[in-house]
This record gives sequence, C-alpha cells and structure tokens, in this order.
Amino acid sequence: MLSEDEKSKLANRLRRISGQVAAVHRMMDEDAYCVEILTQIAAANGALGKVGQIILESHIKSCVAAALECGNS
Repeated sequence: MLSEDEKSKLANRLRRISGQVAAVHRMMDEDAYCVEILTQIAAANGALGKVGQIILESHIKSCVAAALECGNS
C-alpha cells in the first residue's frame, strides 16, 4: 500500500506527465518538428514507466509479501 507521501509524489509525477501529453498534442497542432514531438513522447513514456515501477515495487513489498506470509500465492 502506498503511503500518503508516496501518493502525493506520484500525483505530482502524473500531473507532469499530463502536461507532457498536452504538450505533445499542442506540438502536433502546431506542426512542430517530428523529432521534438518524439522526444516529448519518450519523456512521457519514461515518466509513466517510472510511476508503474514505483507502484509495482509497493505492491511487491506490501501485498505480495503479506500474501506469502499468510501462505496465499
């Protein structure tokens, strides 16, 4: 389970990712250079992957560990 501090940090990351995605949309509307758009997409993908990694680590440390301790698999 994520702590309130972790949730707050992830919420901030997700807001930044949302801004990056909005920037991609804006860049496409403005016919920005393709490499610049791809760079923004790569940054958003990396950031979203990091959020997933943090949530997975939390899941393993709490939910999976608890299930193993109780004998559930």
